[in-house]
Amino acid sequence: MQNGLLFANAAVKTMESKLFGAEKMARLQESDNLTDAVRILREAGFGNAESGDDYAGMIASEEAMVENFVRKNAPAGAGFECFWLRTDCHNLKVALKARYFGMDDEGLYLTGGVMSAEFVREVVFSEGKSLGNLLDEAIREAASLHAGNALTAKALDEAADRALYRETAKLVSRKGVAKVVRDYFTRMADLTNVLSYRRAKKYGGAKSFEGCFVEGGLIPSESFLRAFSDNSSGLELAARAGLKTDGIDSDSDLEKAKEEYLLRLMTGMSPDMFTVQPIMGYYLIKKAECRAIRTVMTCIRNGLGKDEIKRRIIKIYA
Repeated sequence: MQNGLLFANAAVKTMESKLFGAEKMARLQESDNLTDAVRILREAGFGNAESGDDYAGMIASEEAMVENFVRKNAPAGAGFECFWLRTDCHNLKVALKARYFGMDDEGLYLTGGVMSAEFVREVVFSEGKSLGNLLDEAIREAASLHAGNALTAKALDEAADRALYRETAKLVSRKGVAKVVRDYFTRMADLTNVLSYRRAKKYGGAKSFEGCFVEGGLIPSESFLRAFSDNSSGLELAARAGLKTDGIDSDSDLEKAKEEYLLRLMTGMSPDMFTVQPIMGYYLIKKAECRAIRTVMTCIRNGLGKDEIKRRIIKIYA
């Protein structure tokens, strides 16, 4: 297992040299039109030959490359399952909304979860199969709320999110999961709760927040309830999670700072070739790179200004 990890981390060092990079990302953001932007992607060797000038295909091929590499080379039980579980949670929400609200779910499922989207949907629409104890709890909660005529899309999303974070906390608590991985998902839970607090403070109050609170962080729910009493902005709670809050004026600023902070947690340290930090750091950078390129291309297609594009893109490369 150790030799396999060393090989994977060594391969990552080579792959890092092929990242899109800050300079090309800046050029992409300055593109005047999609044709110029696609040319920059193509010149950088982004995507595979079959993608042609289809930027969506380019991004999809890059995402498939990093997912395939990680699934083949990352050691089992290292924490990568927590990323894939987020896809399962998305698919669970889609399937539950299709079942209880009659939503047309065609084309809404994602690939790349721990379980196939088809299996998740089958479990939701049938009896006798399981997604695992904690995700099954979300299915049972949705069924119970529906039976009581109390199921809403918001309540459904909250039930699935609570299950996701409980399962994540369970996975990262296992023996053999690196401290940096536990720290990453712990801080993610804390900052998710901070954002939920700020939204609830505007649109529902403490009672609304109770349904949004997720487990797995270090900041207890009581701290958030006290913040309601103190009419706090919640930024001091974000600081408790390790986030620098200078210059944060809005929820969008906080969301962006959260993404950058979590990325730096994994990538801002000297790589330890005997842990999963190098391969997980590369995975996170590559995924963030693909998301940023998708955002830039979508903004250009929709005619957004260059300043607005730059405002939406997080700092990916240290």
